[in-house]
Amino acid sequence: DDFEKIDNENGYKLKNKSICVFNQTTEANRVNIRLNDKTNHLENHLISLHLFLLKLSDFKKELISFYNNTFSETEVADELWYNNLEVYRVTVFLGLDSKWYADVTAGDQFYEDHLLDIELEENAVFSMNYDG
Repeated sequence: DDFEKIDNENGYKLKNKSICVFNQTTEANRVNIRLNDKTNHLENHLISLHLFLLKLSDFKKELISFYNNTFSETEVADELWYNNLEVYRVTVFLGLDSKWYADVTAGDQFYEDHLLDIELEENAVFSMNYDG
């Protein structure tokens, strides 16, 4: 069993494992998994969760493209930018539409005193902004 139930909601934490997010090893204590309601059991979604976590390991093309389209007047993201992202926290959740989503809080080399909040929907980035 790789997951530990947390609180009274449908939240889970990874147990003693790390995962790869954006080509960076992310420790288990930085990853939360949530389901959309109390009737769902994580066991029913393990295959789709596993596939989504695999996708999170390499989101390079999508992140670089979204960053450059969103922040084109400031810095230009490239492979070096992607490889230097530092992942602080990941929340993966199953939406009411049965799609997997993720909120990733990271740091980058362009604005070291700000957090970069990234929101993902299955195979796409749908929001990215700096906080701080």
